[in-house]
Amino acid sequence: MKLTFIASATTIVEHKNTKILTDPWVIGKPFFGSWVHYPPVQPNLNELNSVDYIYISHVHQDHADEETLKAISDDIPIIIYDFDSQGLKRRLEGYGKKVIT
Repeated sequence: MKLTFIASATTIVEHKNTKILTDPWVIGKPFFGSWVHYPPVQPNLNELNSVDYIYISHVHQDHADEETLKAISDDIPIIIYDFDSQGLKRRLEGYGKKVIT
């Protein structure tokens, strides 16, 4: 298994022939611009788009950043927990993403 730390909770997990990006937040400023990366992150979108899946652990904006998700290919399926509230699922589908619960 290989782990590549990107920023915050954003990590690429590689195991055998599968790569998973976790909790993507590298571009936007969530919570009405009150959260930022320091030092600033220089995201490699090619690296982020090279994964097989995206995993989002929960609904907070720093784990499912809109600007980051919109910069990542819509062809990469996103795995989320089957929450009672379907707000995260609807939000991701509204961005044009394929969601697996």
